[in-house]
Amino acid sequence: MINDVKKVIPGVTLIEAAPDFVGLTDAAKILGYTQQHMTNLTLESDSKFPIPVYEGAHSIWHLAEILIWLRENQTHSIDDTLLDIAQTNMNINIARSWQKIPPDTQESIKALAV
Repeated sequence: MINDVKKVIPGVTLIEAAPDFVGLTDAAKILGYTQQHMTNLTLESDSKFPIPVYEGAHSIWHLAEILIWLRENQTHSIDDTLLDIAQTNMNINIARSWQKIPPDTQESIKALAV
């Protein structure tokens, strides 16, 4: 898909594949929930809500991780196509970020995982 875009628009640079990075308000809109319902899920769940990519006044999560958590822990019906798109976009964004890490640092990080 990305290669198709590059054929049509030579020299284009991928900035971010979306939807992927979401706040609770974004996730609520995508899922058809209220923002308050999403907040309640993070605060009141017996299962641990996914760890945010960024934690602060306006935390950010990978949408795919929220969808998987909802499906596994809250018995919510999650559309397979939405989950597939969110997982693909998350993988693209992670791969893009990984490419920014210098090769010697990549090797150090890989060594930690062994």
